[in-house]
Order: sequence, then C-alpha cells, then structure tokens
Amino acid sequence: MTRILPIALAALLAACAAPDSAPQDKSANAQTAEQREQSRTILNQAVALYQNGDYAAALPLFRQAAAMGNLKAPRYIGLMYLNGTGLPQDPAQAFAQFQAAAGKGDITSQYWLGWCYENGRGTARNDAQALYWYGVSAQRGDHVSAPAILALGRMHEQGKGVPADRKTASEWYRKAADAGDDKVKTEAREALANL
Repeated sequence: MTRILPIALAALLAACAAPDSAPQDKSANAQTAEQREQSRTILNQAVALYQNGDYAAALPLFRQAAAMGNLKAPRYIGLMYLNGTGLPQDPAQAFAQFQAAAGKGDITSQYWLGWCYENGRGTARNDAQALYWYGVSAQRGDHVSAPAILALGRMHEQGKGVPADRKTASEWYRKAADAGDDKVKTEAREALANL
C-alpha cells in the first residue's frame, strides 16, 4: 500500500501539470493569431476610410491596429502626419511613425524613411541613411519595393551619397521598370531616356 501511494501521487501530479501547460501554449498561440487577424481586419477598415478621404474615422482605427502590433498601421499614421491629412502636418511625427513600421519590416515605410532622410523631412538630411533604407526596401524586388528601386536609380544618377554613376543608375531604373506599377514604369523609362 505504501508503494501504491507514491505512484498514484506521481501520476496525479503529472496529470494535473500536463493539461495546465498545453492549453495555455495553444491558447496563447491562438490568441496571437486571433489578434493578428483582428488587427488586419481593423487595418483594412481604416484603409478603406483613408482611401475615401475620411481621415477622422480612419485615424482611431489605425491607432487601434498599431496598438495591436500591426506593422502597416504606423505607416498610414505617418502619411497622415506627413501630408497633414486628418492630423496637423508634423514631419517629425511622420518620421517617428515610419521608423516604427520600418523597424518591424514594413517595406513601404522603409521607402518613406529613406525619402525622409533624402529630403530632410522630420530628420536631418542624410544621403547615406536614405541609400540604406531605400536599399532595405528594394530587396524584395517587386512592385511594392519598386519606388525604392527607382529612388536608388535617382540617387546614383545624381550622386547623392555615392559617386554619380549613370551605368548603375541605368541598372536600377531598368529594375524599377521591370518591377513597378504603371506609374513607376513610366518614371523609370523617362529617367532612362534622359540619361
């Protein structure tokens, strides 16, 4: 009998410990996935309002999505600050929002961070940083990163942060034309024609 009690106690403790840890892990993962989905839904609602010019209604949704960890939401808040749409124009706040989103991997915010550095908006002008962030954004090589690819061509053509180099500029412009939407393709082709 004394031998059965320790075995039964050990089995009882093991049974009690296992259910507590497994559901918590599953529930934490499910909650994270659920939160990501909720933030994506909120972001999509905000983007629709933003695109319709209803900035007052979009802003709290962007802020809610950002608070939930959505990496794209700060980009839109940054654009609102940069352009003065729905918020007072504040380039420093725009820069901070782009930094937040770029640091999380948002390709478009990486482009805008490069743009801010290139143009000295919200931060001191810094061509080396502009080149860096355009380069980070351009790595994907698709239509989302095409504006950054085009910007790299312009930076090389104009010698901003690097020695002026028409050959390298031409290579970037060709990549932009291959990757971009109609607007970027047109700009890249015009830049190539004017080299």
